[in-house]
Amino acid sequence: MTGRLRTAAPVVDLVCLVLFVLIGGGRHDISDGAGWFLGVLWPLALGWFVVAVATKLYTNPARPWLRLTGTWALGLTLALVVRGIVLGRQPVGTFALVLFAFVALETFGWRLIALLFRRRVPARA
Repeated sequence: MTGRLRTAAPVVDLVCLVLFVLIGGGRHDISDGAGWFLGVLWPLALGWFVVAVATKLYTNPARPWLRLTGTWALGLTLALVVRGIVLGRQPVGTFALVLFAFVALETFGWRLIALLFRRRVPARA
């Protein structure tokens, strides 16, 4: 991952989590405002970014797919545990399955698209 893309990666990943919450809220006709939105988002962001720091997802360019996989698996698991403890939500079930699938598609997907685009478009001098 190039320097500029590595710098943008945490922001793009946060956008992926935000999209998950917004789309989920829309699919379930939830319109309880910012409180609901932040209540769903904060455990996801906390779990993701705590593990991203531990795996050095954004700072170490070696084995980026392995670091992403670890962040995805452990970060979302941590998010579900926090969500269960703090908010009293069931950590397993349909929400967890959709969360893992959707976030995998988003976070692995944008990186794959960026990689393919970078290989296709020559670097500028």
